[in-house]
Amino acid sequence: MRLLICAGGTGGGVYPALAVHSALTSQHPHLETLWVGGEGGMEEELVNRAGISYRSIPAAGVHGVGLRALPGNIAKLTRGVLASRRIVHEFKPDVLFFTGGFVAAPMAVAGRNIPTVLYVPDIEPGLALKFLSRFADVVTVTAPDSNKYFPHPERIVLSGYPLRSDLSNWSREQATQHFGLDSCKAHPARHRRKQRRALDQHGCAETSRSIIRCGADHSHHRHFGLAGCRKSGAGITRRIKVSLSCTAVFA
Repeated sequence: MRLLICAGGTGGGVYPALAVHSALTSQHPHLETLWVGGEGGMEEELVNRAGISYRSIPAAGVHGVGLRALPGNIAKLTRGVLASRRIVHEFKPDVLFFTGGFVAAPMAVAGRNIPTVLYVPDIEPGLALKFLSRFADVVTVTAPDSNKYFPHPERIVLSGYPLRSDLSNWSREQATQHFGLDSCKAHPARHRRKQRRALDQHGCAETSRSIIRCGADHSHHRHFGLAGCRKSGAGITRRIKVSLSCTAVFA
């Protein structure tokens, strides 16, 4: 079977797709996969590291874009559809798998006659996810609260959030040591500085900002999850004065 994954832009869509691919290949070792991402996208490095064949297409968002940038972005999307048609013709996928992002829009249009599965990582889907759901034969959601945002309940499958299998190999102690937070009991001030550096290093993707805010608002709790994010949102972590206790969990 040939699987074409189209996901990119942020880790919120890329990491679930990687987890799904890992689970599929463990059950179907002869699965042939092609990952399509955006030109210059952050996903390329992650996909190459996972050993998955990768190709890129032009893509750009149109929602909320200024009038000066809109014509250029529409032209990019048009070129993306043409590039997607060539990829579909050459690869001949049996199934398309999307996890959101504007990069998937051209592929959804080009592959509209191919069976398609869409995973919705957010409780409330954004514009791209709602657009992609029109082309999906199956829409998998993380929580039942997402059902109300899609007009065809018969297509919805409650799947939960796909996690990478290697996460089960991490213990709390390994995570705190990996992120340099293991000495916080002896040096609380040093721990807070390390916490800020860890957050700044990993940044904060759109879907992870609420996690960071939640950690700041509930800093009296013993546990705090570190989420892998892109660098572009790192500024939000600098605006939050984190006052956390010593124990951290990797999630």
